[in-house]
Amino acid sequence: MNSPASLTAFSLQFFRYALVGAAAFIVDLTLLVWLAGLGMHYLAANSVAFLAANLFNFAAAHRFVFASSARTSDWRALYLVVLAISVIGLALNDLILYAATAALGLALVPAKIVATLVTLGWNFAARKRLAYY
Repeated sequence: MNSPASLTAFSLQFFRYALVGAAAFIVDLTLLVWLAGLGMHYLAANSVAFLAANLFNFAAAHRFVFASSARTSDWRALYLVVLAISVIGLALNDLILYAATAALGLALVPAKIVATLVTLGWNFAARKRLAYY
């Protein structure tokens, strides 16, 4: 069973990750709306925006959330692990975005919010398990 101290540390880490994620979401959503407004297909725009936000998220989360808990000191190798996790997250994000807009008829922004909340859980759990301690 986890001690109260480890649960508190985990909660603080997840809170920081959510804050960094919120900032990355602003990057993501802004680019998505802008690119879609320029005429790019919404799934292509979502992919470009997600990957740009991922670069921001990696740098910010590495610095402010996970700090010295990386499984490797080589940031390039670490980013490849995070990128692999994020590519799975992107596929999940695109799938949910498509289902929410095409099947459920949601507008783009509410659908993006739903997709992002689901993807947040995947990205944090996978990074915590595979990239950081």
